[in-house]
Amino acid sequence: MSTANPTPSANGDLPERLFGLERIYLKDCSFESPRAPASLASPPPSVELNIQNTVNLVPGSEDLREVVLTLTLTGKDAEAIVFVAEVQQAGLFLVRGFPQEELEAILNIYAPGQLYPYARESISNLVLHGGFPPFVLQPINFEDVYRHRQGAPASPPPL
Repeated sequence: MSTANPTPSANGDLPERLFGLERIYLKDCSFESPRAPASLASPPPSVELNIQNTVNLVPGSEDLREVVLTLTLTGKDAEAIVFVAEVQQAGLFLVRGFPQEELEAILNIYAPGQLYPYARESISNLVLHGGFPPFVLQPINFEDVYRHRQGAPASPPPL
């Protein structure tokens, strides 16, 4: 993979293939605790995580893609929803010269992998600042997620 600011070759041409991270930013976030303060005295809720990854071509550019990783964490107790925390962590990626199949894999495996630590920290902070016990999201293998969505078997676990 190349850097975002490639060095031109001796004849002045840019490399054929280019992949670079231009910017990471928080696109949107929200936290709701509909039954607070009563729900804060309850035992820690059970949680459910929903992950979505979207890729958008940046208008006016052939080489910039916006990748948005959305994490939605819903806490529930026996009665109802205790909290909902959602983060849309985004990044601008400069890509050039990849075949479509390879480009889709890069934007659905590598890109969300770069965004995930930021989204994970934001979700954790939202839950903690909402008055609930600290919550740590486990690492995610985005290659397995992508393969599952494509209908392919997941990679075998490391030995």
